Amino acid sequence: MSIFLRLRHWQVFTLGFGLLPLTFIVTLVADISTLGDPLHIILFIQTICVVMANFWIFAVGTHLHKKHYYNGFMILIFRWSVYFSTLLNAARFVVFPAIDYFDGSFNTLATVLSLAGKIYCDYFAAQLLNSVEQQRTVPFREFVGDFFSFIFYPIGVWNLQPRINKVFGRDPEVYDPNSPLDRHVTN
Repeated sequence: MSIFLRLRHWQVFTLGFGLLPLTFIVTLVADISTLGDPLHIILFIQTICVVMANFWIFAVGTHLHKKHYYNGFMILIFRWSVYFSTLLNAARFVVFPAIDYFDGSFNTLATVLSLAGKIYCDYFAAQLLNSVEQQRTVPFREFVGDFFSFIFYPIGVWNLQPRINKVFGRDPEVYDPNSPLDRHVTN
């Protein structure tokens, strides 16, 4: 999972969101009869995008938790939320259409639980990112912008991923205050 921490912002965007518009364009342009059922193709690519986004938030949350220990119970809830969301989306977009199962009450309840878990995961990751950057536990008012960046993932990844790269030392421009002074001087 740590591969998501080394990727650049445009790579994370492409994995988590960029494939979906491409699928719609290919489906509209190509001859529908040669592709089979376009709904299954769109649902499959949408599932891949959601799973990649969940893998990214999982990698960010678990690795940030290692840098700034927050609470063991909170990381457990975070992991369960990501697992549930990933499995639900895979079942909703791949398994349920294949077996023609659509129960409205189950789908509504699962969607509400998945959205609540997603909001918690975004809150958890935003708090940990700011806590690691500032090296202290931060209140909500200090990371509300990052919280909304995590919620609006396709837009927020452009701001969040460079900061995540800096936290995990993947960016060569990271400033290390413990290194010798002559390394910081530029001519």
